[in-house]
Amino acid sequence: MKLEEILKMVDHTLLAQGSIDRSHSKTGIDYILGHISFVYGLVFPESIRQVKRQGYLYRLLGFKSNNPDTVKKMQHIREKIS
Repeated sequence: MKLEEILKMVDHTLLAQGSIDRSHSKTGIDYILGHISFVYGLVFPESIRQVKRQGYLYRLLGFKSNNPDTVKKMQHIREKIS
């Protein structure tokens, strides 16, 4: 597996706006995306406001990679979530 490679199942689940099952996470970036996917489980407007206010989601979305495929996928994820 390449450095910082996002597994297909993780990528597809996140882009389908689903929470990622940790058993499918194999790389460090998969675990980061798992945390990002928690936003899809938020249903109360106040919860969403707090996530935005605290800024942790944007820190996770700011993950930097040297893997061109991961960079491209992270940009797509940022656009979809923001």
